[in-house]
Amino acid sequence: MRVGGLRNPPANGFYEVWLGAPGRRLSLGKLVVGSDGRATVTLNMPANTRHEYPWVWITRERDDGNAAPSPDTVLKGSIA
Repeated sequence: MRVGGLRNPPANGFYEVWLGAPGRRLSLGKLVVGSDGRATVTLNMPANTRHEYPWVWITRERDDGNAAPSPDTVLKGSIA
């Protein structure tokens, strides 16, 4: 996955990559943005994950200890 045009999050924030399905979500971890606003993410997932989680999205998170995704979605799409 390649994304561009992302602003660096505030010092107390980060981007997080999620997989989603109706009623379910799975965090794949943090997304690091380069100084040029670009990020390349390589996702290593078991083969059946594509069928279990039909979409992927990225949220802007605050480092507040809350494990749930924030409503601040910056990108969402289906897994091809």
